[in-house]
Amino acid sequence: METKAEPKVAKKLTPFRLSLITKKQISTIRKAKGFASNTQALEFALEIVAKALEGQEPHKHDLKAIQRAMA
Repeated sequence: METKAEPKVAKKLTPFRLSLITKKQISTIRKAKGFASNTQALEFALEIVAKALEGQEPHKHDLKAIQRAMA
């Protein structure tokens, strides 16, 4: 019986972990990606987590922006 390996991203960016993101971290994502508001940055982060949970690997630059903010 073969099990599908979970993506590395899904382990790091779970919905619970995202719920712990602070306003400063969202601001860091906003600056890194050039968004006009923190709301856009939060929506972006949620899209990345949704992709990760579906098994899709996000673009490496997007992932780095989020990982930098959550470090």
